[in-house]
Amino acid sequence: MYRNHCVGFVFLFLALAFSGCKLESLNDPIIVPLVDKEFSLDLGQVLGVTTLSNLKLEMYTIEEEDCLDTKILSNYNRTGRNISLTLYDILDPEVCDPGPAPATGTQLVTDASPDVYTLTIELQDVVSNAGTLTVTEDMYKVVMEEENGISWLHTELRKIPENVLWGYLVYNNAEEENQIATLVSEINNLGSDPNLTDGYYGYFSVTNSGSITALKDAPATNNLMTVLVKYTGETTEIDQKISEFLTTPGNEAIQLVLLDSEGNEWRN
Repeated sequence: MYRNHCVGFVFLFLALAFSGCKLESLNDPIIVPLVDKEFSLDLGQVLGVTTLSNLKLEMYTIEEEDCLDTKILSNYNRTGRNISLTLYDILDPEVCDPGPAPATGTQLVTDASPDVYTLTIELQDVVSNAGTLTVTEDMYKVVMEEENGISWLHTELRKIPENVLWGYLVYNNAEEENQIATLVSEINNLGSDPNLTDGYYGYFSVTNSGSITALKDAPATNNLMTVLVKYTGETTEIDQKISEFLTTPGNEAIQLVLLDSEGNEWRN
């Protein structure tokens, strides 16, 4: 079911564009004012793919909707060195999962080899924003000339190298903290320091020359221990360690989330 949420800002856009335009000033240049910010955009990456690029463009409405599963209708297109992203509408789900949340959308960019691309972001084919997307071997970077109706959460995304494992564990008491510290030490001993450059990696950020911070979807608590390691061994070894840890009496309440660059995931 379609729901035209964007009509309001389109009408506002047109009204502002033509208000104050008098007959005697028709030959004067028309300056189109900015519209209200309607959407947030972000850069993310898909794990474990072998395509030219693993970039995904994530979209969110700034205002919350009434369903947790409301989606944004959009389209992505690349022609040569020209990339366009068009946000058309907000779609009501057929069956609503009740709760306040932004509408969301994702477009995959799997065909962008290292180069500099012109980037056009349009809202309902009415509001157009021009910029560039630079793709290198190590990162993606967006530079916008204007941001009418949109705002970017991150404009630089560093690519996660191969053989990197990361995540977090949440403890509730000192005994659980000691158990977690032992597991993290064992995992670190299986690998080495990944030596990641400081920056935003989509699933986490790295600051202070190697400290992992701002893990995606991690709870806001001080009782959290992180993992960040380069691991080239077999995933079965990690499987065994995690299984033994989670089945050890007393560890039932510990929250564990681990991922790797190949798309493997461990969580309870």
